[in-house]
Amino acid sequence: MVDLYPIPIRIIPSVRPTSQIVPLATLQRWAHATGNPNAHHRDMAGITVPGIRLDTSSLQLDRTIHERRAQIRYRAGSLTIRVWNSIYLSDRLNECEQDFWEAHEMDHVHDYEQLSHPLMLRLQGNRFMQEFFLEQTWYDENRQTITWIANRFMTECAQIFQQLTGDAARHRDTPAEYERVRARIRETCTGRLRRPTRRASERG
Repeated sequence: MVDLYPIPIRIIPSVRPTSQIVPLATLQRWAHATGNPNAHHRDMAGITVPGIRLDTSSLQLDRTIHERRAQIRYRAGSLTIRVWNSIYLSDRLNECEQDFWEAHEMDHVHDYEQLSHPLMLRLQGNRFMQEFFLEQTWYDENRQTITWIANRFMTECAQIFQQLTGDAARHRDTPAEYERVRARIRETCTGRLRRPTRRASERG
């Protein structure tokens, strides 16, 4: 029987985040950091920032001497990926507006929570992951190589994760969705409505 996930990776989902109320400058800073094209807008309402942290502490290595050079390769253990989300809302929103934009941001969190399976599948097919875990390629044992391996893990995982979350954000953040939220605000928060009513997604 073929193992569905031959590469030993554990994905640990995040705890549901609590929204943080922050100044516009903070929203813009996060939007810039995540490549959002609306980062310069001054009517941003909120942003959800997804992220991952890698834990390689359980990985065990074999060591050998080949042609007078120390070498290492994977022997056992798993790569652990912890997923997290942060929600930031503008302090320019009143409480009524915050409720609606927070619900929108929580929809983003829900979307991201559904990505563990596609993330796992993409990592299983990743060339570097296969090289390291399945082929158990030998690498020279030195500080530069250890740093290179750690950076390569992060680069490969982050790139795939950003592609998946970016696609999910664009699918959620449509003009129709924005208008739906604004319409609910107009209906419910009459007399309290103040700009901003634009939501800044984390991926353009």
